[in-house]
Amino acid sequence: MRATLCAIVFASASLVLCEQAETQSAGNLNALRGLAPLSVLTASDIGRTALASNLSITAAIQDGTQSQPILLPLAEQQQLALRDAFITDGNAYELADGLGSTLGGIYLSLTSYQSTDDGKTFHSTDISPAVAQLIAYANATARSDSSSAKYFFGNGTTDKETPVSATAMTILTEINGLTDVFGRAYGHPAGSEGADAYGNSRPFQTEPHLVSIEGKDFFGVPSSNTAYLRGPVQNLTNSPSFPSGHLDPGHDAQAGCLCCGRTTRL
Repeated sequence: MRATLCAIVFASASLVLCEQAETQSAGNLNALRGLAPLSVLTASDIGRTALASNLSITAAIQDGTQSQPILLPLAEQQQLALRDAFITDGNAYELADGLGSTLGGIYLSLTSYQSTDDGKTFHSTDISPAVAQLIAYANATARSDSSSAKYFFGNGTTDKETPVSATAMTILTEINGLTDVFGRAYGHPAGSEGADAYGNSRPFQTEPHLVSIEGKDFFGVPSSNTAYLRGPVQNLTNSPSFPSGHLDPGHDAQAGCLCCGRTTRL
C-alpha cells in the first residue's frame, strides 16, 4: 500500500535529512561507491531510458494515473501520506502500521508521540531503552550516509560549498560520473530558474504538474503537501533529491512520498 503512496506528494517528508553534511567517513565513502552508478545514467541509452521512465512514473503515481494495485482508495492514501509527512524519528511511532494490525497495535499501545505545537517540540516514549538505542543508531547511521551523499551527488561538495576530498571525488572520476544527474536529465540544471541551487532537483521541481493535497497532518492540524515543499513547515527547494534518505527509521518510506514527493528515484 505505502509503496503506492511514495510519489503522490513530491517533497521529502523528512524534517531531519536536509542538514548539511560534513567530511565523509570511511563508511560514508562505501555508501557513495554503492550509489555512484546513478551518476553515469545520462551516458547510455538504457540509463537515459531509465531516467525518462522514472520521471513519468513518479508523476503518474502522484496524480493517481499509474495503474497498480492499492489497498486504499487514492484519496485515503493521499491523506495517509500527508500525515506521514511528519517524521516520528524519536521512536518510529509512525512506522508501527508496517508491523501489521496486531503487532502494530501492540507497539502503539506501548509508545507515544505527542506535541502541543504541531511538532515544533514533542514528547515521545519508548518500549525500552534498548529499542530506543537501536532506533537512534539506525537513524544516525542512515542519516549520515544520506546527508553525506546529497551534496556529493548534487554538486560535488560536503556542505553546498566545500569541495569533497580528492579521495571522495575519485568515486565519480574513475567511472566518468556526473553530479546533478536529475537536474541535467530533466531540464533543471543546478541554479537555473525553479531548480535546486545545489543540484538534483526534487520531483516537485522537475515534474510539470503537482497534485495539491490538503488535509490534517500527523497531529490533526490542517495542512497541505505544499507546506512540506516550499514552507512554512519545511522548505526543500535547495535540498538535493538523491539519495532520498528512506532508510531514516522515523519516516515511512512509502507513504510520505505520495504526500510530499520525496522519492528514491530509481
